[in-house]
Amino acid sequence: MILRNQLKKNPQTIIRLGMLCLLIGISAPWFVHPTTDFWQGVLDGGRGAFLGAAIALNLWGARLSGRQRCGEGS
Repeated sequence: MILRNQLKKNPQTIIRLGMLCLLIGISAPWFVHPTTDFWQGVLDGGRGAFLGAAIALNLWGARLSGRQRCGEGS
């Protein structure tokens, strides 16, 4: 609850978290080299999760930022 209230005050923090997830999702294949098909699947799943979180967090932050500019969110 405290984290949720804090994030509503500063949408730039949400956008930064989204960009961090995007960076991890894009750069993961450069630094992690799985040896078996199982770990290749795990890497693909983790990469997809990070990219999905990046999209969701960036959209959420942009929406909150737009609300604050219009004066709706306090």
